[in-house]
Amino acid sequence: MSAIETKSAGDDILADLNRAFSAFKETNDERLTQLENRFGADVVTEEKLARIDQALDDTKSRLDRLALDMSRPRIGGKIVDDHSGREHKSAFNHYMRSGEASGLKALEAKALSRGSGPDGGYLVPLP
Repeated sequence: MSAIETKSAGDDILADLNRAFSAFKETNDERLTQLENRFGADVVTEEKLARIDQALDDTKSRLDRLALDMSRPRIGGKIVDDHSGREHKSAFNHYMRSGEASGLKALEAKALSRGSGPDGGYLVPLP
């Protein structure tokens, strides 16, 4: 399941959960009103409440299953530990927060001097 499919499935499940909870709340309020009026709770209301409660349980289990699916590691996907990506992200965050670009400039110089190790890089000036 792709990330977009997972997100849309989560939205559908949450919408179902909200609808079921609203219906549960209305039916339960009706049952409480009947009990407060000293009537026995209506059998139809009790059955409706039980069905809605079951629907809420089913929706919650679907949501839990989706959360479990999202937390699983991907099979066959390789985990990339890109140290330079983390360095760049850190330098960029520092630049955005403080306006200090020295971290980005250092990474830029490092990237430009890469490629021809024994000679010192492509852009190293000759003496």
